[in-house]
Amino acid sequence: MLVRKPSRSAAPLRSFSYSSSESFASRAISISVADVLDAENNLHYAYDKSAVDSSSSKVFLSAAATMATVKQGPDPTTTQIAVPAAAQAQIAEVAPRRTFILHIDGVDVPPDKAAMVRVFVNMPTATPKTLAAQTPNFVGTFTIVPSVVKGNTAHNHKKRNIVFDVSRQLATVLKGQKNISVTLVPVSRLNQRHENIQLTYDKVYITIE
Repeated sequence: MLVRKPSRSAAPLRSFSYSSSESFASRAISISVADVLDAENNLHYAYDKSAVDSSSSKVFLSAAATMATVKQGPDPTTTQIAVPAAAQAQIAEVAPRRTFILHIDGVDVPPDKAAMVRVFVNMPTATPKTLAAQTPNFVGTFTIVPSVVKGNTAHNHKKRNIVFDVSRQLATVLKGQKNISVTLVPVSRLNQRHENIQLTYDKVYITIE
């Protein structure tokens, strides 16, 4: 039997379906190969080093310069970013006309492990049960999938840099705040704790474009 091989241009358009438990009612979601290949826009992460071009961005607000690597367990972790008076005035003047990007750099997960993490600003009490869609403090979710079979090691394993557009939050729930907290909440199926998560991250900051 003759089987036609898909063309290279057609391959990224092929889609696959899976069931999502992000909400209480499961629903079928379709994802294409192109979606996975475009990790920065669709999965909210970019590989370290030269993967992100920051030539047009500058650090606007940052956690302590000596911030130690954070080891993420099943409980939420929160990083504090101070907002000086001058920065508050600048936010009030230019938001939401300018773009503010939240960076979580150096995210590392063992290559045979998975992680799904929700991110909130100025909501350190967030838990896996918090209904993300119902709070303006919710920034987004990033997901990391295994790249090798369980127990194996990856030859080119790299840390990832997570990015979220927080322009809307800076213009609303964060406006006039003297401090911005960034909370990472690991979740598993049906909004439960991810008991066995293995994840670390190195740095949290905000840039302005």
